[in-house]
Amino acid sequence: VALPAADIALQMEQHFLMDCGLDCFVWVKSNSAVGSTAVGDRERSILAKYNEYMWHFMLRGRFPAPEMHLCMEGTGNARYLQSRLIPTRQDTPEEQADQVSGLG
Repeated sequence: VALPAADIALQMEQHFLMDCGLDCFVWVKSNSAVGSTAVGDRERSILAKYNEYMWHFMLRGRFPAPEMHLCMEGTGNARYLQSRLIPTRQDTPEEQADQVSGLG
């Protein structure tokens, strides 16, 4: 089964931050060698770095401060983030190509 073109977006980076206003999501790609969705030292370290970055550079004078969420591949938060990033995810490949010309 071919991977839908829109799903490739989340496979390109190991981790990134998405600011959604009242919530900030830190996407962490699962460690394929482990295949686990348990939060370990690696995930805590990544979340702490993004949290520090947000407080120093993006949250000054911002009220209310957004809540930080860790989204690991294969979890409920990750599915929510996927729906925000890739609204075309459930569309057919033809519909995706029509909506996003770069996918065609």
